[in-house]
Amino acid sequence: MRTIVLVHGMGQNTADDFRETFAKSAIESLALYGLTGKWTKSKNEFAVNYDGNKWEKTRVIGFGYNELFESRRQRIGDGSKSVLERLETVGLADNPRRSIVSGLANLGAAFGKDKFFQTHFGDVLMYAFTTVGEQVRISLAEMIAGIIARGTAPTDIHIVAHSLGNSVTHDALAHLSAKHHERGASQLNIVTHKLGSVHMIANVSNVLDYYVPVFESYVRPGKEGCVNAYYQYNNTFDPFTRVSPFAPKNDGSWVISSVYRNSYKAVATNDISGGNVHGLRHYLLNPENSARIFAEVFNVDLTSVFAGAKAAYKLLTLDQKAQAAKQALQKVSITDEKSIKNMEKALKALSKFLKDIKSSWDD
Repeated sequence: MRTIVLVHGMGQNTADDFRETFAKSAIESLALYGLTGKWTKSKNEFAVNYDGNKWEKTRVIGFGYNELFESRRQRIGDGSKSVLERLETVGLADNPRRSIVSGLANLGAAFGKDKFFQTHFGDVLMYAFTTVGEQVRISLAEMIAGIIARGTAPTDIHIVAHSLGNSVTHDALAHLSAKHHERGASQLNIVTHKLGSVHMIANVSNVLDYYVPVFESYVRPGKEGCVNAYYQYNNTFDPFTRVSPFAPKNDGSWVISSVYRNSYKAVATNDISGGNVHGLRHYLLNPENSARIFAEVFNVDLTSVFAGAKAAYKLLTLDQKAQAAKQALQKVSITDEKSIKNMEKALKALSKFLKDIKSSWDD
């Protein structure tokens, strides 16, 4: 059965929470295409009503690692110690770039006991520089190997990863290969076990390539890679994707030109539709992203309804709401009762726009 493996990002996420977020966001996004999505949690099954009465069904499996981090976050959040000292209490890994950790010695006192540091930045540091990262990578690798061992065809497996989950996914797949095998993990053959597709949403894998450099691993499409198709999705206004973006060139250094054109796609958007710009929902709502993701993971061709979905999505963006507020304000001229009503409409439009902007930063 076609299977999606969801890998969440940093923060206090669980596998079930992330599956729920994915399912709700997918249903909302599919509605822009005029399609119905149905999530049956008890069966781990997502179905799309496609082409009349036809339902395309996909199994949805969540991979979570929050439990591994949760028991260590208090130590990471100890504001009386430097970042290096905090990491040492968790257990520093034998990292090829361990020298970077020494540069953290005097960093962190300013964070104090800040919750964001514990659940976000702290998660990134624990994954990159402590033995917890190794446990996470091996756990995901074992899950993928287990799905295949239980009879799912590798080409029916599609991974959707978000934020820090990009690095987890990349590293787990890299360490499943013979080239970069990590102790304790299973091994897969890139010829006989090539996965269907990988979708890196808000891709930060190049920022944390401390174990296997992203340009050197088997996590790429084509003959020399472990996936048939590689997609990544970034947004101009998403600050996490701007630090060190993964941007392979079509010059043969990563994959050959034909594979680059046909099996790799980097989608860059610059919209704001409200809510958390870094969030999974924000990415899935945009048809530029969802059409490619859904075509792979749900096996639905959205070409004929793509234009309609884009038009529906445009109404959700802040640019469109700003235009509506501007047009309402242009009609204002206080001379009679009608103009007062125009003023009322303008103020409501402006208020709604400002609330949407506020939610974009607060969520």
